[in-house]
Amino acid sequence: MTDTTCIRCKFFRMKSRSEGICRLLSQQPETDRDDREQQVKTDFSCEQWQDCGQQYYIRLGWIKGQSEKEEKNSRPV
Repeated sequence: MTDTTCIRCKFFRMKSRSEGICRLLSQQPETDRDDREQQVKTDFSCEQWQDCGQQYYIRLGWIKGQSEKEEKNSRPV
C-alpha cells in the first residue's frame, strides 16, 4: 500500500523541508482571503489525496539538497 501523506500528493507544494502548501485546500471557498495558502506538514494526510508519481522523488532530492546546503552553511570556516 502506498503512503498517502502530503509529500506524495499532487496538490502539495514544498515550502520547507517539513511543510508546504496544499493547493487543493487553498482553493476551497471557506478559506479566508488573507490565508489563501494552507500550510500543511509533509506527514499530513486527507481524503482528497492523489498520487504525484515521479514528483515524490524530485521532492526527496530537493529535501536532501536543502539539508546538505544547511549543513554546509552551519560548518565553521
